[in-house]
Amino acid sequence: MFYDTDVYLVEWRESRWLVITSMTSLIPTTYSFQTGFYFLSIVSFLSTFISANYWRKATISSRRDLDLILQKFAFFIYFFHGLYYVRGYRLLAFSPGVMFLLYNYYYSNQYYYEKKREWLNYHIWFHMMVLTEQMVVLESCQHYLS
Repeated sequence: MFYDTDVYLVEWRESRWLVITSMTSLIPTTYSFQTGFYFLSIVSFLSTFISANYWRKATISSRRDLDLILQKFAFFIYFFHGLYYVRGYRLLAFSPGVMFLLYNYYYSNQYYYEKKREWLNYHIWFHMMVLTEQMVVLESCQHYLS
């Protein structure tokens, strides 16, 4: 069931930056906990540590599978919260932000499979956009429910 190989998909000199940018999701984790959005806090917490755990040793493994599954789940949870709660001027940040996030994710994957080094920059930007969009959604939830 669980497996791990020594086949590295990404070397540590590159993946260390993704460990660092994955850990930035502790910001929305903390914010959501402090504002009482415990479900979103748990989603963010799991997302942060599962992602960082994968990138610390980016091999073909169960950690990779778990990361890919959980990140898609977390995206849809935040996306649907965003569709429901983001209103007014926050929508100006949410809509283009989601498009930029998806753009970076797409080119990160595209360039990775084409073996172009730019994939890393796109993935770092993807992580930063995830952070930004999580904060927009959380701030909107806070505003809408208070």
